[in-house]
Amino acid sequence: MIPRLEDLLDRHAERTPDAPAVDGGARTATFAEVARRSSAIAAALQREDLPAESVVALDLPAGPDLVAAMVGVLRAGLAFLPLNREAPATRRHDLLRRAAARVVIDTGLLEEIDPDASHRRVDHPPGRLAYVIFTSGSTGEPKGVMVERGSLDAMLAAHEPMGLRPGDRYLVFAPPHFDGFLVDTFVPLAAGACAVMLPRHDIMPGPDLAATLTARAITFATLPPAALALLPRRPYPALRGILTAGDRIPAALAAEWSARVEAFHNSYGPTEATVAATFGTYEPGMPQNHVGAPLPGVRVHIVDDRGEPVADGRPGEILIGGPGVARGYLDDPPLTAARFVPDPFGAEPGARLYRSGDLGSWRPDGTIAFHGRCDDELKVRGVRIHPAEIETVLLGTGELREAAVVAAGEGADVRLVAFAVPHDEAAADGGTADRLRRAIGDALPRAYLPQEIRFADALPIASTGKVDRIELARQAALRDRLPAREDGASLEARIADAWTRVLENPVDPGTPRSFFELGGQSLTAVKVVGLLAEEFGVTMRYIDFFRNATVAGLAAWIKDRSENV
Repeated sequence: MIPRLEDLLDRHAERTPDAPAVDGGARTATFAEVARRSSAIAAALQREDLPAESVVALDLPAGPDLVAAMVGVLRAGLAFLPLNREAPATRRHDLLRRAAARVVIDTGLLEEIDPDASHRRVDHPPGRLAYVIFTSGSTGEPKGVMVERGSLDAMLAAHEPMGLRPGDRYLVFAPPHFDGFLVDTFVPLAAGACAVMLPRHDIMPGPDLAATLTARAITFATLPPAALALLPRRPYPALRGILTAGDRIPAALAAEWSARVEAFHNSYGPTEATVAATFGTYEPGMPQNHVGAPLPGVRVHIVDDRGEPVADGRPGEILIGGPGVARGYLDDPPLTAARFVPDPFGAEPGARLYRSGDLGSWRPDGTIAFHGRCDDELKVRGVRIHPAEIETVLLGTGELREAAVVAAGEGADVRLVAFAVPHDEAAADGGTADRLRRAIGDALPRAYLPQEIRFADALPIASTGKVDRIELARQAALRDRLPAREDGASLEARIADAWTRVLENPVDPGTPRSFFELGGQSLTAVKVVGLLAEEFGVTMRYIDFFRNATVAGLAAWIKDRSENV
């Protein structure tokens, strides 16, 4: 029988009660403290006498309290829904409504809980709902993925080959509303190791992340390839293992890091398969789209458009079976039936396969090569984004007849480009683009904000009668020639020039808008920090940039610290 997360936590709390379990930066909680706190939270929830599988939303920052709340919800036999605390209020309220959350645990509610209370132990069946995670939806609405207890526990057991042990310090890179947070947090806890979760500005790819790896003596981390590529090439004495996930990793980058750490792993898996379905260790000569072999208990089939298995080396859709397959989508039986289908290859009654929509192929050694998406879902720096969500917001402004969003670039340089067809193209101007950006920012997380909005009189149409997204992607890759900076330019012009080079769109030195309002993202901000540090000879951290993210703000900050202005 696969042990449950809370049982593993209690075992470590009994054996090594004072060992660190969660390092939250400002506060570190031991295994004994997390066990007691989660028991008190479970007791409070049990007193509410909520129906089984009720959803409890978690509105807490990453740290010991969030982890204790997650475990407490599981102890009580309920399901947790981690909220994105940076999302617009309208989106948060919509997700709470759709999930029918009975309770929202925030900092205020935690203060009211009796810390000495203990929960009533109940054996929860493997089919009990454990959590709901919302992911981008192809219809323009996010879809809630329902994952059961048996799937969560099987995922933890399947990660034992990572070789984590007590004393390891695992960096939590994913934010709480991503399913990757569960791997980064629960896998180390199950092994008796410490999950290290810090403010976002301390783990921004580049110098900040590098400083954290050293200062916090991180031994393991899950990092997307785009973040790994931005790490300075210097020793990290404590770091012994890297798990990369979320995107294909360039072969040169994989070869470099596999030589620098004891274990360099890669994995693949959608939210609907409980985070991970395959796992592998990089070896020299492996292609960049290698994502390992199926995890223990996981069944993977690669089929053609008729549902027949393909030969080795031939691409087809990846179908995933086994204990990690989610229950389905919240309140969406048609989509559940379309994506979670009966398993025609197995003998187990009622077994299902998840149709991932991903393309892959078998390699001769039994590992899988990943080839991308079957549909138009985009992956931008590890974040799954359906263009339809952004397009729905754009069309909802009433200013456009048509809209389409595509991705251009690769790896850390990937960017979103929105093509907009206004009702009156002659009337479309910078003010129109500003209003469209604000609409997206008010409705969707920051990762969804296009770096560029291009106006057109029509969208190209493919032979199928649908929008030709391949042609749009080609057009998005054609970048306008950027103006060269004049000699003797002002400080503001030099800053705007750095923004222009990174955003690949001309930036007016007098703009009052922030870097992020112009389409900048965290990874592109890291690039600007590097350019400004080199240009002006200053030591700048991401948090400095974030707090002064306008041209004028950065100019004032640099004037106080640099003689090279």
